[in-house]
Amino acid sequence: MLYSVNVLSLTMPIFTFVSEHGTLKHEKRLNGLRKSSRHMDSGLPEMQVIKNYIGIPQPVPPDGPPLFIQIGDIIELIKGDAHSLFWQGRNLMTQELGFFPSDAVKPCPCVPKPVDYSSQPWYAGKMERLQAEAELINRVNSTYLVRYRTKESGEYAISIKYNNEVKHIKIFTRESFFHIAENRKFKSLMELVEYYKHQSLKEG
Repeated sequence: MLYSVNVLSLTMPIFTFVSEHGTLKHEKRLNGLRKSSRHMDSGLPEMQVIKNYIGIPQPVPPDGPPLFIQIGDIIELIKGDAHSLFWQGRNLMTQELGFFPSDAVKPCPCVPKPVDYSSQPWYAGKMERLQAEAELINRVNSTYLVRYRTKESGEYAISIKYNNEVKHIKIFTRESFFHIAENRKFKSLMELVEYYKHQSLKEG
């Protein structure tokens, strides 16, 4: 549910996730998000292997070594075009670099990659709405947290105190994008949070 408000924005994260059991500790307000280098995305397209390749036939032209691949492997595409019989890529399973038949792969299904948000001051880990309400109800207005909804695997929600009440806003995850409203999507949860720190959560 989206709430029709004009000034509801994310201003004050108060939690950080500090253990695998979901222990929470209070934290001072931070002005900016801490960037984590733990999960770096190269930005290169990824392909899923649909046919085994063990080096026969040899890559043409012989620009480099063949890349051995098996069905289900994920390949990071480095060089290739629609007219080439062989493409160059890196097997993310083995980290080996080489050439493989272009017809042995297909575009990788768009599934958001697992990301560890525990270093973010706004992330509360696994938490349901009643617990979030208990944590926020005595806080000042605009205090918020982002939580992982344990009853719906892979989904997140923003819980925020506004007008002395705790509101819950579902974050949708579709085709590698995170969004609250269809007309504004983000590549990561961190991008979404950063945007709504400066913009109203009201969309449209």
